[in-house]
Amino acid sequence: MKNYKLSALKKQAGMTLIELTVVLMILIGLAGLLIPYVAGFVGRTHDSSGADGIQEVAKAIAGYDAKYGGYPGGLDRLVLADGSATTPYLMNDAVATATDMSNTNTQSLFRGGITSLRGVCDGNAGGTIGTADADPDCTPFNPTFDYYDSSSDWTIAMNGNINGAAAAAGDALPVITAVEAERVCGITDAEIAEDGDQDGDGVQDNIYVMLGVGPESDMTGRTVQSAPVHFAQVGAMNANNRYNRFVAIFKVDNDTDVGRTGSADNATLLCTGMAMSELEGPQQALQRYYDRQDTEG
Repeated sequence: MKNYKLSALKKQAGMTLIELTVVLMILIGLAGLLIPYVAGFVGRTHDSSGADGIQEVAKAIAGYDAKYGGYPGGLDRLVLADGSATTPYLMNDAVATATDMSNTNTQSLFRGGITSLRGVCDGNAGGTIGTADADPDCTPFNPTFDYYDSSSDWTIAMNGNINGAAAAAGDALPVITAVEAERVCGITDAEIAEDGDQDGDGVQDNIYVMLGVGPESDMTGRTVQSAPVHFAQVGAMNANNRYNRFVAIFKVDNDTDVGRTGSADNATLLCTGMAMSELEGPQQALQRYYDRQDTEG
């Protein structure tokens, strides 16, 4: 005798092609709704973690200054070995200008506690991602995790000499404008005026130097466990292709006729930030986070 119930169950065990198509269309529709939300979530996470990282680096530098009586050495120079330009694997190498330092500038850094700076690989020759220079220190090369070039390291003496010699052409560091310092660090017009040419001798009294906070800075293992990394949202700008470390902006004495007469004033930390398509300080990172909240929900 045939078991009609079993036969009916066997016939209903699978789904028809039409049913499968309907289910697939529903899943595709749901994915279409979720993808923009997920993309926005990733962006907001980046902005939030970036703002947190900026604050973490600032606290670590301030903590080091409080504990050791000066800012940490071993920060990243972020210029080519010959000093002709900023590092080409910054997300935008136009955020700062490679500027030759004087002994006044380097003495100011020394007085602030920065007695050494780390050289970085030229890397990405011609700005081409993945094209490293031929220096032995730079093989292998990674723009965020393996980029030091010891041949470009600086040791700064009390008188401002670099590696035992007076500062000369090619001894450069990245410098940002007063307008950028105001936008990124929130300094006031009055402070910018004070940093201008107070004595009218044609020499700007202070300059604003941008240094990278890498894994071999003196504060690593002291006031911060490891140097944090911020991760870009765009694949071409990720940590394997571009420099994804945080940066610190210092006000550096440029004219010994103002302030401490005949000797440079101590360099001071203005703020920390991220060198992305443009420099972002703590306020810009938070603003971008809340802008996303308003537009994406």
